[in-house]
Amino acid sequence: MGCTSTLNPFEASEVKFENRRVRLKAQTSIPKLSIAGLELKPLEEGDRFEAPRWIAEALVESRVALLEEVEVEFGLVELQKVRLLEGMQQQRRPAELPENFYPKLRRLVRRLRSEASRNAEKMVEFNKAYQWASDLAALRLNKIMNMALARGEAGESLKNLTEEELALYRRLHQTIEEWRSQVIP
Repeated sequence: MGCTSTLNPFEASEVKFENRRVRLKAQTSIPKLSIAGLELKPLEEGDRFEAPRWIAEALVESRVALLEEVEVEFGLVELQKVRLLEGMQQQRRPAELPENFYPKLRRLVRRLRSEASRNAEKMVEFNKAYQWASDLAALRLNKIMNMALARGEAGESLKNLTEEELALYRRLHQTIEEWRSQVIP
């Protein structure tokens, strides 16, 4: 995982998400493929196989394969639930987010923005998603800031932070502690 260590936390989570292997079923014969150093052996119609998500999406889009894993699409309903749950949590205790939350959130916002640019009726959905995502980010940032301001480690509260949020918390906490040590040596 060496290459993701030089990326910012959001880029690293995106790379992990895109490279997560998913199960597929060939809809037609697929010749041997070599893509970016990855090899996919020849497949016959009906064969089941695994591939990284970014390859799987291209194969599904070109209609040569179907995703076998039933993955619940992250949509407005899920975003609203996450937003409401976060609002009900204690001030310094973030709620647990679904796995791969930020990559899925970014995809939802990009998809709705694209749909809204082609269909004015979709603008309402995009605006809702954008507002709910902004509200959620503000709630979580507030909790992360409060945890970073607290003396010592936040302990149990850290377990519900995503990798992206944990990186932010650590940077903030370290900066605040360095500042405190300069103010009061």
